[in-house]
Amino acid sequence: TSWIGPGHPEWMSGTLTDIDTRRRAVDALALSVKRHALLIEQLPMGMIESDLQGKITSLNTAAAKILSYACDQAVGLHWSAFAPAELRDYATELQRSVVCGQTVGPVDAPALTRDGREILCEWLTTPLTGDHGQVIGATTICRDVTQPRRAENELRKLWSAMHQSPLAVVLVDLEGVIEYVNPRLEELSGYSAAEALGSNVGELLESADHTPELNRSIGRAVRSGQVWQGELCKRRKNGEIYWEWAVIAPVR
Repeated sequence: TSWIGPGHPEWMSGTLTDIDTRRRAVDALALSVKRHALLIEQLPMGMIESDLQGKITSLNTAAAKILSYACDQAVGLHWSAFAPAELRDYATELQRSVVCGQTVGPVDAPALTRDGREILCEWLTTPLTGDHGQVIGATTICRDVTQPRRAENELRKLWSAMHQSPLAVVLVDLEGVIEYVNPRLEELSGYSAAEALGSNVGELLESADHTPELNRSIGRAVRSGQVWQGELCKRRKNGEIYWEWAVIAPVR
């Protein structure tokens, strides 16, 4: 600035900086952070972040619901608070593994809710890293698998019961194509499972005494949701004829 007298500048010089580009970048970053936070919050699976000491720093609504905590109740708790007493040392060891840079899971493990219920959850925990790649905490994804695993166990039991049954069991689709046979059916018919699967049950097992009218009677009963019972004449792989008492039921 050049002055011609006190308080009277002759001319002034300065610089102007275009901050529009920087402002747009800052706004874009803020929007990205907001969207990321919204995405985490709306995930159907639980997401939990913890620090190097294993204390919870944040969790989304899904995680809070799974564990029956309000978000502010869970923040500050140690990871071991969610583990049953007999597994707390194990949970602490897993947390240490993550701090050392290891990913743990996915693994099924019990979780203790705030109201004292024990549920089964699937856990996947990965290291949370900073700008320079250093581990600064852990991120965990979890979901309650109590009901799905229970259903899977029931299906396994049912399959084992059919597979080990002393009675022959055959499952067919609506066209009569065989989808499953148990070992007893293999033993009784002489056909292996590999030979039977994909074959039409009538063409494979029925004898000449199995009349079209009988087939129609069985079909009407099954399609109407009823169970058909009666004697059937069958043919083994070697051509031998045998009689069986059959119970044919629809699968819904």
